[in-house]
Amino acid sequence: MQGNRNWIGGIEYMKNMVLALNSLPPDVQSTFELSLLSDRSLEEHLYRPILPYVKNLFFTENMPPQSLVSKAHRIIRRVLSGNNEYRFHSFFKSQDFDFVYPFYFEKILSKTYRCAAWIPDFQHKYLPHFFSDNEIRKRDLSFERTATHAPTIILSSKTAETDFHTYFPQSMHKTKVLSFTTCPDPTWYDPDPKEIQKKYSLPDQFFLICNQFWKHKNHLTVFRAMHHLRKLSIRPAIVCTGNIEDTRDKAYAGLIQRTIDELGLRDQIHILGLIPRIDQIQLIRRSMAVLQPSLFEGWSTVVEDARCLGKHILISDIPVHKEQNPPHSIFFNPDSPEELSQYLAQWWGELSPGENLKREQEARQAAIAAVTSYGYKILAIARGSS
Repeated sequence: MQGNRNWIGGIEYMKNMVLALNSLPPDVQSTFELSLLSDRSLEEHLYRPILPYVKNLFFTENMPPQSLVSKAHRIIRRVLSGNNEYRFHSFFKSQDFDFVYPFYFEKILSKTYRCAAWIPDFQHKYLPHFFSDNEIRKRDLSFERTATHAPTIILSSKTAETDFHTYFPQSMHKTKVLSFTTCPDPTWYDPDPKEIQKKYSLPDQFFLICNQFWKHKNHLTVFRAMHHLRKLSIRPAIVCTGNIEDTRDKAYAGLIQRTIDELGLRDQIHILGLIPRIDQIQLIRRSMAVLQPSLFEGWSTVVEDARCLGKHILISDIPVHKEQNPPHSIFFNPDSPEELSQYLAQWWGELSPGENLKREQEARQAAIAAVTSYGYKILAIARGSS
């Protein structure tokens, strides 16, 4: 299991992978079974939706957030009471595991045991000012070890694969691109989105941002665009979901609140924090449009959510977003509040709140087909045939 409350995207990544495999025809599903290794400190409700599709659930002991490589080593120590790779190898063999993801073994076992590593993105190379020197060193070391030892390296986008090839040309032959797809749950379409709007005391009309409050998610550009519109007597409402703490900068949440007050936006911005996934989905359906202003992404879960629900999306023009290229979208310069304000004003006047049932149904059918295709790609990688 990847992710935690501070990185919900990692959790959704694993959930969508399991659900995609479960979408395959029964005769295909009968040829494999899934087990999940998770940390007991991760709240069960965050991964409960995939438990019916997992044959075995194994737990590590509680451990603090680590890089992928450090977490892997800690699993070895805590689960197997030692750091001997061969004992780790024996543990997986005893469970009849023949492919482990996302993971890799260093040195000799990387050549004899089937596994693949995952690198989400190279954000620290593009936005080093958002990381401490120590964090940058850890990431560089982690990725260097991955490039050296992992037999297969999964990237979520062609953009990230290009970055990997730039930094580790000696390992270009190891990479595969596996872009995840949001798997729409049939229960998403049962509730009335208006009821969830009322639950959180939200206005009828609003734009929605579904990002944690990390600096690179770029909420401040949206707030400055709103301030510009406020001077023109245009006052769109913005609803924000996601953890309000930036683990890399403890002062950032305070800056967010001060900026809202200084710009006079307290009555227009509704910060809900981390809410249940089903509530978030209903707010996407109820919104006028989704905003995705990020300065950097590996492959945006928010974009995939908007795609599968048929929603309009105002999206920053970074390379990976252009690669995702969702329908019903407008791209904008994430460093320009002025440009964003023009599009906010345009859609505030043009769009209506709530779900467009025809477009939503079309998007749902397209998503089902995309999820099945994603499932086959995962299975091909696991079997070593792609």
